[in-house]
Amino acid sequence: MSTEQTESLGGQVVVFSLAGEEYALPIAKVQEIIRHTEPRSVSSNVSWVRGVINLRGKIIPVCDLAARLGAGGRGAAEGKIVIVESSAGVAGVVVDAVSEVLTLADSQVDPLPIAASDILRSVAKLENRLILVLDPERMLAGITDAYSELEAVEETAGEPTAAEPLQLDVLEQSFDLLAPRGEELVKRFYEILFERAPAAAPLFKKTNMKRQRAMLLGALVLLRNSLRDLHTLVPKLEELGARHAGYGALPDHYPVVGDALLAAMAELAGAAWTPEIGVAWTEAYELVSGVMLGGAMQAELAAAA
Repeated sequence: MSTEQTESLGGQVVVFSLAGEEYALPIAKVQEIIRHTEPRSVSSNVSWVRGVINLRGKIIPVCDLAARLGAGGRGAAEGKIVIVESSAGVAGVVVDAVSEVLTLADSQVDPLPIAASDILRSVAKLENRLILVLDPERMLAGITDAYSELEAVEETAGEPTAAEPLQLDVLEQSFDLLAPRGEELVKRFYEILFERAPAAAPLFKKTNMKRQRAMLLGALVLLRNSLRDLHTLVPKLEELGARHAGYGALPDHYPVVGDALLAAMAELAGAAWTPEIGVAWTEAYELVSGVMLGGAMQAELAAAA
């Protein structure tokens, strides 16, 4: 029997979807989750490297997981990029959506022989769900070749394009339009949230909603005032994400909250709300929620240590 099969296969994992299937990665190997940015295409002998992105000044390759699994390229430029680390290096992994963090018991997980797939470690069986757990070391084996090619790319073509910047002018101007009605905005947000997601209401059962609305409005004002210096907000957003995880917030709650917030903003802005504004705020929310999810996962990992 192999050493791998005698090791504990349980533990905390980050669950995500791709092409209708559920997969997972050990949370200890997940650095963060970011909104999808189309990677810059580069010439590579590694067929499943989709390109590269600039992650806060660090150039990393992006793995097309569908291609890595032998299912063909992913295609659509949407979803999330999970930043994964391994002994071979750090890489982004393109997925459709991140759903939750689970703690798997050893009894829920069966090992898979390497012959079944070169990157699948095990399968978790949870009632009517099957979750395929990936081995990040085997998944990113060969990424070293991509890194050596990146050095040549940077020398000949300069630094790859960074993630597409937020539309700062649009965000600032649209928020300033809504600011005089800030209290009404956050009140309407919670009304829409509870209408669309009644299951979220119990999370606020013991909450002073007046204080909660004031806190949300303060957070939105802080975001607006920090748009041109967002890196200063990262620690606060990570801490906020960790707190929300403690309240019971899950990764799949974030899109619901974002939709409700944008719906409230659009309703109050009326005819002044445009598709351009909607896109700008969607991008901003995805960036903020990605940082918060990263903070939540760091807290989960620290608690399990």
